[in-house]
Amino acid sequence: MATLREAVFKELAMFGARTRRSSPASARTLTGRSFSDSTRSAYEQDLACGKVGGVSDIGIVFAWWFTLGAALMIALPVTTAIMVGLGVAVSRARRLGHARRVAGIKWSMSIVAPFWLVGLSFGGWAAVSEIRRQIYEVRHYFTLDKAREVDGIEFPAATRVELDEDEALKAAELPAGQTVRPRAAGWQGKLEFAAPAHAPNAAHGRITDGTLSASTVIDGIPCEAGKWATFFWGGPLMECTLSRDADVSTTITTPDGAAQVRKLPCMAGDPIHMAGLRPA
Repeated sequence: MATLREAVFKELAMFGARTRRSSPASARTLTGRSFSDSTRSAYEQDLACGKVGGVSDIGIVFAWWFTLGAALMIALPVTTAIMVGLGVAVSRARRLGHARRVAGIKWSMSIVAPFWLVGLSFGGWAAVSEIRRQIYEVRHYFTLDKAREVDGIEFPAATRVELDEDEALKAAELPAGQTVRPRAAGWQGKLEFAAPAHAPNAAHGRITDGTLSASTVIDGIPCEAGKWATFFWGGPLMECTLSRDADVSTTITTPDGAAQVRKLPCMAGDPIHMAGLRPA
């Protein structure tokens, strides 16, 4: 019964709930900024990709039938004991020939039985849902017992792999000291991959986030080892940390609408965000 209760509580967040969420329009871009002539140069030189932290307001309201079903499932041991007790009482009353007592007990059972059946049905539904969830997890979350290729990437043994609903590679966590080399770069730790629907030509195994195992030049940007690198779904570099001093090219749109390519001197250790600098 405890297992069924745990299963229902897991389903609470998935079924029978209505959620409302509000989030900021953007949390990771540099768009919408205004630059005066006096501040533009300093801002460009800094090239610090400020991020606006977002706050989500989430409210959960459970449907009445779901709350009732959960309560009756939790009360199932009590209603089961009552039904068993009433059944024993009916049997004894029949042996003693107490017809009126038998009728009264049956009337009591008719009142308790619907609550018992609802609780039993809800518990069965929760158990089936839990079994289905566990089957899904076995198929989509697993640890490799030996080196294996997943979506075109060779992973070492003991790698933890996560697949999406279409069984395409979604994430992988490498064991300590192990690396892989998608995108012609060495990677370690946890890696995240684009869903095929978001990748060019529906490509599988296209990395979007990961920690570099060695300093690497990506799209002309020298990125530092041991730091997180992020890519746009389409493939170009979005963000990394500079491994050495470098001049970074960026396109600036001037107030009159003209595009200018400028080289900005940046220092090693600077985080570079390739979202672009666009004045309002």
